[in-house]
Amino acid sequence: PASPWGLVFIDPPYRSDLAVRSASALTHLADDAVIVIEHDRRNAPPDEVGSLLRTDQRRYGDTFVSFFEGPS
Repeated sequence: PASPWGLVFIDPPYRSDLAVRSASALTHLADDAVIVIEHDRRNAPPDEVGSLLRTDQRRYGDTFVSFFEGPS
């Protein structure tokens, strides 16, 4: 069997719901997995996506990168 994913990058087209849909569909994650979602400032994912919680957010101009982790 394949190892669970420890790091996932999600960079969907801006102004779509694909980031949330993609993060919600992840099922093969390691316990300490980190999910990184790139998005614009007007279309940020919610603080919680399923069981994933936003732990950090960085801004680079109009681009944001949000980091999510599962509950500890």
